[in-house]
Amino acid sequence: MLSNQKLQNSLDEIKEISRMDTALYNAKSKLVAATEGLLITPELEKMVAEFCVSMAERQVYREYHFYKVMVEGELEYMLVCLVEDETMAVCAQMAVCQIRTLVVSHAEQFDRNNFIQNILLGNMLIVDIFGKAKKHHIQQAPRVVYVIDTGNKNNDVAMELVKNLADIRSGDFVTSVDQHSVILVKDVSSFDVKHMEEELESMARTLTDNLHTEAMVRVRVGYGNVVNQLPEIAESYQEARMALEVGRVFYAKYDTI
Repeated sequence: MLSNQKLQNSLDEIKEISRMDTALYNAKSKLVAATEGLLITPELEKMVAEFCVSMAERQVYREYHFYKVMVEGELEYMLVCLVEDETMAVCAQMAVCQIRTLVVSHAEQFDRNNFIQNILLGNMLIVDIFGKAKKHHIQQAPRVVYVIDTGNKNNDVAMELVKNLADIRSGDFVTSVDQHSVILVKDVSSFDVKHMEEELESMARTLTDNLHTEAMVRVRVGYGNVVNQLPEIAESYQEARMALEVGRVFYAKYDTI
């Protein structure tokens, strides 16, 4: 489920571009986000509830335009737009597309993240791994698993910082399977094969230093061996965890033991 803050940010961006005020309701007619210029009245709330159970996907009442945001035939959200001229009517339809795209993108990312989590935990058969990888357009590549132990401190902040350091578009994955660590599945195709160990250590140092500098979190980072097949990611993950347990890890400011 998308966070209300992300939805609010999206509505604010829409208003900044179009000057149009909007409100977004979930499939249970509950308000999740709105811009300041749209007055939420009991009458409006009643109209949203009636629109929710109607067969219509679009409805207009005076300057209010109601839209259902449908994804794969299912109602995800309802967007209310305060349309004051014909130009805004076009913007309203574009806003629906933007919200739908945001929902679909989030769902796809969630599915990919869940897929990687299941591989890490060894919860999938090999045949299922390759089948789902094809569905999610995930290519085989040399990868290594880094486990960043935050000690149960600022895990959400650490997650976002690691995402900023990762290259999600090129095949990196950032996830978590517990409350005290962040996992980076790093595509190392671009690393120098002749100096792979140095490259892997450099990445570990980058993670520790950035988390210490940006979030003031002293973390431990362990990593496994490079693997070339998706099912082997679980092995690299176990090796990274073992590195944490035996002390073969990296600390902030390049301290190691």
